[in-house]
Amino acid sequence: SDGEHLAWLAQQVNEGTVAVCAELTDDIDLGNRPWTPIGKDLHEFQGSFDGNGCTVSGLNVSDTEYAGLFGMVKNAVIENLIVQGTVDGTKEAGGIAGRVKTTDSQFINCGNEAKVSGEYAGGIVGSNFAYGITCSVKGCYNTGSVSATERAGGMIGYNNGQIEVQDCYNTGEIKSDQYAGGVLGGAGGTMSAAISDGYNSGKVTGGGES
Repeated sequence: SDGEHLAWLAQQVNEGTVAVCAELTDDIDLGNRPWTPIGKDLHEFQGSFDGNGCTVSGLNVSDTEYAGLFGMVKNAVIENLIVQGTVDGTKEAGGIAGRVKTTDSQFINCGNEAKVSGEYAGGIVGSNFAYGITCSVKGCYNTGSVSATERAGGMIGYNNGQIEVQDCYNTGEIKSDQYAGGVLGGAGGTMSAAISDGYNSGKVTGGGES
């Protein structure tokens, strides 16, 4: 119900607690104080997080490899959540999560209104590395500006796995020194992407291809 509770959750996950189920009971203002993302490499967020339509505002993430309200997630369901603030990552950055790792995760009815920047940057997810099982992004939106040095996308910055994007839209400005897209910024050679029933109306600028 408040920032202290959310910070406690981040600490528990980052210290190795797995199979977490959590939900918001109220809007939370983090007050623009430095935020440590929930989940990191080898201690990923796994389980479920239901925002219940609440907003986490005042998010301030900087100088972090996997940047977002969540850092690294694995086999997780994150839904009904809105994020506002600033996410500035040194590598992978997303308003909701920096990276999806190895297994199935779902982002449902989430909205990003934060400014996001990084090497790979996306309004919802910075990068997807889910192999074999599809990562789903459904009913989500981005209105925040997204900028990257390599790949920027309204929903996902970089996809190097399997992803499904459905009923999503972007209105934020998307900019990258290389690859940029209203939905997906760029993809690796092993990727598979299914994108349907959405739109982009934001300005898209890429230095390589857009």
